Amino acid sequence: MTNYLAQFQAIKNASDRIVVAVQLLLEALD
Repeated sequence: MTNYLAQFQAIKNASDRIVVAVQLLLEALD
C-alpha cells in the first residue's frame, strides 16, 4: 500500500511540475 502511495505522490509531483512549466511557457509567449 505504501508503494502505491509513493507512486501516487511521485505522479502528483510530476504533474504539478508540468503545470508550472506550461504556465511559465504561456507567460513567455504572451
